[in-house]
Amino acid sequence: MTLAAVLFDVDFTLAKPGPELGPEGYRRAGERFGLALDPAQLASSLEAMGLAEMPDYRGEVDGRFALIAGADDAKYVAIARALPAPLTLVADSGHDPLLEQPAALTAALARVLAAP
Repeated sequence: MTLAAVLFDVDFTLAKPGPELGPEGYRRAGERFGLALDPAQLASSLEAMGLAEMPDYRGEVDGRFALIAGADDAKYVAIARALPAPLTLVADSGHDPLLEQPAALTAALARVLAAP
């Protein structure tokens, strides 16, 4: 079967869940990645485009899809494990492996794309 898609979630979360993600914590988390983040601007952009109700496509995911999630992102790992598609976990990563573990994410993508 041909791979239809590789799915992973990348959004504005730059740190593992917890009290760190209050407004000042969010700003400090961005600084760790060399980013100057404005919590008010983030809130505005999420309100405008990120908090709307999204369609539920889980019923369309099957073995043609490959799933990748940060191993420490309990919510997305649980969702992925409930789907009938192979799951690859990125160690030492929460919700955003692209920022938290870019080399490990790249290696995971390479393995998924090289699989028969």
